[in-house]
Amino acid sequence: MLIAVFLRRLCLNKVVAGHRFVIFAVYIRAMNRIQIKTHKLFTPVQRLDLRVFNWCRNRKSLQPIAATARLISRTADGYFYPILAAIISLADPGPGGQLFLAMAIAFAVERPLYWVLKNSCRRNRPAKAIPGYQSFITASDQFSFPSGHTSGAFLTATLLSAFYPQVTLMVYIWATFVGMSRVVLGVHFPSDTLVGAGMGSLMAWCALVWVAV
Repeated sequence: MLIAVFLRRLCLNKVVAGHRFVIFAVYIRAMNRIQIKTHKLFTPVQRLDLRVFNWCRNRKSLQPIAATARLISRTADGYFYPILAAIISLADPGPGGQLFLAMAIAFAVERPLYWVLKNSCRRNRPAKAIPGYQSFITASDQFSFPSGHTSGAFLTATLLSAFYPQVTLMVYIWATFVGMSRVVLGVHFPSDTLVGAGMGSLMAWCALVWVAV
């Protein structure tokens, strides 16, 4: 009796292990297909990006504004957003509280999506994609697409403009400068920031719809 139970469990464990192996193999195969397709997609985009990027880095005025670009980029570092949302929610509990909730929902979706896209597309940053080029700063991760700083900036700008329309122009100018600063600093191609801006804005609008419901 005990032997029969042992054999049954052993067979069951082998079946489960086999299923896990199959699922893992399917996942690896799907990721390889995604990388092949994204490589084909990026080829024409990469050519255009390289033209724009090379034009930008060849401007003589680029070096003096690098320090300013670094400061602007730092305003979009991740720790800035919860601090901002907390301050606003304390100062203005009504709309500020809704802003805090919407921002929490938006980033809870945007960050995982950003991570999946980064590690699926696996687009090299300019310093690795362009021989001999050295960026002004060292990025925190390896891959370039999409721009997380730009995504976070436009997500925040969209939410702030929804709850406080009087700051719309100011926050969108700031978010645009964040995207530009990432290109100036040499850690992103222009299309990285464009997609990041679209993704962040979309996540913000989705969160607004959720909070409104």
